[in-house]
Amino acid sequence: MSNEVLTGAQIIVRSLEQLGITDVFGLPGGAILPTYDPLMDSTKIRHILVRHEQGAGHAAEGYAAASGKLGGLHCYQWTWGNQLSYRYC
Repeated sequence: MSNEVLTGAQIIVRSLEQLGITDVFGLPGGAILPTYDPLMDSTKIRHILVRHEQGAGHAAEGYAAASGKLGGLHCYQWTWGNQLSYRYC
């Protein structure tokens, strides 16, 4: 058992890596911003910048439908939480 201490952001990114997610669609800012440091350090996950949270949701769904792989979604507007927050397609 490791004594390594991880931040919440690092745990999120490691979880995405363990799920096999290789592409994440998102928009940095607000509450999700601390997650971007470990996300950018990841060699397993590619971040794809979008212009709007809803676009990220559609991109993740389209990616999953076209590739058959999981598509992750980051969004910073937690008011959209019920519709978009950390959706895996």
